[in-house]
Amino acid sequence: MSTAIKLDSALVESARIYASAAQRSIPKQIEHWATIGRIAEQNPELPYDFIVGLLQARAQLRIPRPSGHLFHEHPATDSTVIRPPVPRSSGHP
Repeated sequence: MSTAIKLDSALVESARIYASAAQRSIPKQIEHWATIGRIAEQNPELPYDFIVGLLQARAQLRIPRPSGHLFHEHPATDSTVIRPPVPRSSGHP
């Protein structure tokens, strides 16, 4: 669902520049920034580079993010939680 909103012209111009470099539309660039901000706000201990790396990995995989995956979105709450990796049993003591 799209919604028309008014944004500061400086923000839109900055988004235009970054969007062009990343080959995104201006709205997609702003969505990208919002996604990073939401993840950072919900996971303040994560560095920016780590968050961007997660988003890049998710985009490269192009598969659904099932429960238990490191990066899991909760559709009911529209929140994003970074789950710690679950150690795999190697069968070695």
